[in-house]
Amino acid sequence: MLAKTIVGGAIAATAVLAAAPMALAADYTVTQLNDGATLNVYQLTGTNRAYGNCAGHGTFESSALDFSDYSYNQSNHFYITQAATATLKPGVGPGTYTLSVACDGRGTGSVSFTVPDTTTAPPTTTPAPPAGQNQLSVQLNADTAALPGRMNVYQFKEGNTAFGYCPGDKGVFSSPALTFSGYTYGVDTNHVTSNVFAKATLKPGIVAGAYKLTMTCGKQSISTTFKVPSQQVTKKPVGAPQTGGGATATVFE
Repeated sequence: MLAKTIVGGAIAATAVLAAAPMALAADYTVTQLNDGATLNVYQLTGTNRAYGNCAGHGTFESSALDFSDYSYNQSNHFYITQAATATLKPGVGPGTYTLSVACDGRGTGSVSFTVPDTTTAPPTTTPAPPAGQNQLSVQLNADTAALPGRMNVYQFKEGNTAFGYCPGDKGVFSSPALTFSGYTYGVDTNHVTSNVFAKATLKPGIVAGAYKLTMTCGKQSISTTFKVPSQQVTKKPVGAPQTGGGATATVFE
């Protein structure tokens, strides 16, 4: 959860919310073009979307792209707060370019993306595998009927597991925020289709924000983004008149 919430009086709520921009500063680097199999590759056919995470209403910038149809406070991805349609500028040729998001002057995140050659453009999606085989995949944790909402969210009160499917090879996980141990290969699980999984542990000093998880599978790799949430602490406000009668406040530290 990226926003701080509080139940109680207006004075206490204002004090907690005033610190929200600082807590979100670590998220400014979450910037990407498209998603899934077309991540950071401009699609010569179809629609392209730029995504970013910004505490306010940021703007996308690129020497190769124009942006329109901005939308904010996205809810379909926990690490995305804004999106816009991206269109290639006239005269821009194949190559590598930069996409950045300026967050109201408080921070800038950027990423490199490629514009393919029109004569050798790769397919927009990964070809379907033969019947009975699964596609390359990676994720942190898995949802179950009893415990929904755990996929790609780091859990502080229980163990965390990286799952991947690497056909015909032994996948290896990497992340700037996690270390991995206890690799197991060739064993599927009840919760997610995978043939490699490992224990994932948060590195010291990692703060709340969105981070990348990658699995390398031979000469291929696949990535996803997962969230490290703020740790929740329940406190009893002091002084009923100033806090709306002493109602319980939920503070994220």
